[in-house]
Amino acid sequence: MTLEEMKQTDIKTISKSELKDIREITYIETDNKEETTNHLRKQLGNLYAHKCGNIAIYNDYTEGTSLSEIVNVYVSEHMT
Repeated sequence: MTLEEMKQTDIKTISKSELKDIREITYIETDNKEETTNHLRKQLGNLYAHKCGNIAIYNDYTEGTSLSEIVNVYVSEHMT
């Protein structure tokens, strides 16, 4: 699935059982943003649609905000 296809995912039409749980991923930040993104992509399948427990989540990445920054904020706010 391409990033554009991931972005077009309608979270309302996906069964929660199809989504990967973000609590089960291993986040490894590297100096290479592409490598970090690919690592997350392999684990989540879709960088835009996933779940945390029983809650479906859709991320909308804003220009200028890196995936690393978003994940760091999410992890610090929701997983500590």
